[in-house]
Amino acid sequence: MGAAVYLVKLKDIVSEPDERMTRLIPADRIERMHRYRQCADRVRCCAAGIAAISAAAEHSGRAYENISLISAQTKAPYAVLPDGRKVYLSISHSGDWAAAIADSSKCGIDVELIRDVPEMRGFLMKYFMQEEAELVDGAESFFRLWTAKEAYLKYLGTGLSRSLSSFRVTSDSTCFHIEDSVSTKAEELICTAFTIETACFSIVTENGVDNIKTVSIEDILQRSI
Repeated sequence: MGAAVYLVKLKDIVSEPDERMTRLIPADRIERMHRYRQCADRVRCCAAGIAAISAAAEHSGRAYENISLISAQTKAPYAVLPDGRKVYLSISHSGDWAAAIADSSKCGIDVELIRDVPEMRGFLMKYFMQEEAELVDGAESFFRLWTAKEAYLKYLGTGLSRSLSSFRVTSDSTCFHIEDSVSTKAEELICTAFTIETACFSIVTENGVDNIKTVSIEDILQRSI
C-alpha cells in the first residue's frame, strides 16, 4: 500500500487559526504554532498539522478521532492508531501551501514557494555539488533541487544536521534520483517531483504514492465533523 499525500491550499491568510482548526492537532503542535510571530506562519503550521492527521486517516482508513498525532519538537511527527500501529509522517509548509505525507514506512515531503534567491550562485556552491549547481538555470530549478534534497533528509530523519552536499540528486520534470554513498537503499527509493502554480513539491517514499489530494482547510474541516 502506497502513501497518502494531502496538499492544503491556503488562500487569503488574514485571521488566526480558530478552534475548529486547532481541535484536530495536539497540544505540542499548538504550542509550536504559537512560537511563530506572524499570523500567516501560525496558520501554515496549524494547516500542516491538519494535513498530517488527514493523510494518516486516509492512509489507515481510520476516522480522525481514532488517530493520535505525535508531534515532538526534535523528532519527525508520526501517528498512532488504536491498535498501536505507527504511521510515519512528514510535513512541510511554504507560501500558500501546507503539505503532509503518511505511510507505513519512512517518508519525506518538502514544499517551497518559487521566489527570487539573492546570491543564488553562492548558495549553490555552498550547499550543492558542482554538477548539481551547473544544472540550475533559475529559481524553479533551484527549488526543485532544494526540495528534493530536503525531502530525502526528512526521509532519513536527519534534517539539515546532515549536509545537503553529502549526496547527489539528479532530476527531470516528474521524478528525481538519489546517489548516496552512505546508503545503498537510496537508489531504491521512489522519488516524485512536481510544480503546482508557483510552488515546488518533492516526495520520497519506499512504497510509492497511492493518491495525492489537493484540498482547502474547509474541505478537511467539513470531512472531519
